[in-house]
Amino acid sequence: PTMVKAEKIHFIAEDLTVKSNQRGQINASLRWGKEGSIGLKGTLGLSPPKADVRLEIKEIALAPIQSFLADRLHFGVKITQGIVSTSGNLRAGVGANGAFQASYIGQGAVTDLASLGPDGKDLLNWKAASLSRLDAGTQPAHLNVGEFSLEGFSAHVRRSPQGVFNIQEIVPPVKSSPGAAPPSPAP
Repeated sequence: PTMVKAEKIHFIAEDLTVKSNQRGQINASLRWGKEGSIGLKGTLGLSPPKADVRLEIKEIALAPIQSFLADRLHFGVKITQGIVSTSGNLRAGVGANGAFQASYIGQGAVTDLASLGPDGKDLLNWKAASLSRLDAGTQPAHLNVGEFSLEGFSAHVRRSPQGVFNIQEIVPPVKSSPGAAPPSPAP
């Protein structure tokens, strides 16, 4: 289980209604852990669900949410420290076709990252990784980064006696279903 203390929770909503295609204003914020904060401000519709908000995430410690991330991302990396921050515009909701869709345009950073590989030894570490002009979304799935910078990076790559590199064990192999065709080579 993941336990994080949230306090100083503020939520203000104006003109929020369940009427179809109506949107109200929201302004919400909270303190996350010791130093982090999350805030959002913008419009929210309930029928159908739709949000268009400015999102501000500041100094969220990654180590306390490691088990949450590991259960969902299935990577063989344990984050022992790191801080994430991001700010941008988030749009999410149910589209006309009934499918969930989301997009995020902004910038972000992960600082002071330290991680352990599947063997329990140092793997990836850095002082700062920054993304600017970030554009991510679904329908269609995409991720575009205008600029990426990395400072103080180190990777501890090791080869086991069986000839397997530790970085090969980070992402588990994809299980193919019986009768599935192998992936086509990239053009």
